[in-house]
Amino acid sequence: MANTTRREAAERAIRKAVEVNPPVFKVDAGFYAVGSSRPGEGYLLERDEATGDLFCPCPGAQLTGTCYHRAALGIFLSTVPQSWLPVVDAPVAYAVAS
Repeated sequence: MANTTRREAAERAIRKAVEVNPPVFKVDAGFYAVGSSRPGEGYLLERDEATGDLFCPCPGAQLTGTCYHRAALGIFLSTVPQSWLPVVDAPVAYAVAS
């Protein structure tokens, strides 16, 4: 995955999540079971209630920081993992289009 930006990796994960459409189940407060693309397999993901970050123990997430399990949970929760958002070093100036 050389030269892949975080945005490209996140977009690829979202596309795969939509394609695979794994089942997502709330297990407990902050914990969700998300199915894998391999039948009969899945992962237990955790949502940090303070930051909104989603943590997945799958090899892809451990290696790259993104995976379609997190994307599927984000879609289920209608949220984006905090770590996928751009890092802003300075205040952003917004302009209103006329």
